[in-house]
Amino acid sequence: MLIFLRRVHIRFLGMLEVFLLLSYKLFYLYFDKWPICARSNFAKKDLLKVHQNTKNTLYEQYTSNNASTITKIQIAKQDFDFISHLASILVLSNKTSDYNYEHGLILFSFFSDFLRKNPSKHITCLEIGTAKGFSSSILSSLLCGEGRSGNVFTIDPIHSERPIFWNSLSDSNGKKSRVELMKSAGLKNNIMDKITFLRGTSSDILNRLSLSSIDFAFIDGLHTYSAVKAELQYVAIRQNKGGKIILDDFNSNMFDGVVKAVNEFCLLRDYECDIVDFVLDESRKLVIMTKI
Repeated sequence: MLIFLRRVHIRFLGMLEVFLLLSYKLFYLYFDKWPICARSNFAKKDLLKVHQNTKNTLYEQYTSNNASTITKIQIAKQDFDFISHLASILVLSNKTSDYNYEHGLILFSFFSDFLRKNPSKHITCLEIGTAKGFSSSILSSLLCGEGRSGNVFTIDPIHSERPIFWNSLSDSNGKKSRVELMKSAGLKNNIMDKITFLRGTSSDILNRLSLSSIDFAFIDGLHTYSAVKAELQYVAIRQNKGGKIILDDFNSNMFDGVVKAVNEFCLLRDYECDIVDFVLDESRKLVIMTKI
């Protein structure tokens, strides 16, 4: 009886995951129905106040003179201001969860360190979960700043060329495409040219994306066990020693499938895995995976 119930339970979880994936495709891919794609009904001055309060707190934790005792990460003021400006356009929105762009600061720090240690002239990055383009902007900006050739391939169901509302400060000026939104944040053509937008879910795109190697990956897409497992496997077989994967939302209370997939991956693959805690949100963590 117990074996039968266990089989039923496993089958139910499998069906539930398929349902969630199909719902994701239906609403996100075809109708762009996502909190990001809603028009912001928040007063601009109120959003800017939220941004400034968060910026002030993060400045104390991440600038070079006040390095965080939690993350051990130091960001130069000029770089901090650049990331904060990007966040005001590409992250800030009216939503129930607290505004936080620490993942951009952490990503900037680890990718900067990766580039310093990697002499390759050509760097290939993969991002799963473009959203408004915040993380891909940081990766491409660093490639340009370091004078490297390369590409940032970024996957997301939302169309990059179709004008929509983005639940952002820019909504007061009407609908914009993702590309227009990113350019409104001050990103130049040389930065945009390194970014390749791929529309679809990771399960759709990775099946036909023929990358021979991936030096650096940032994963923040569909937060299910099967999706994360497949994404990690895709990257792992295309990375050499020293290659890095950064994964967001390592939180067993909210995304137990993500945690399960990562734990299995770190146990079975030749990767060194470290967890980075956020300063503003104790429940939110990033996992840094380095191939050894």
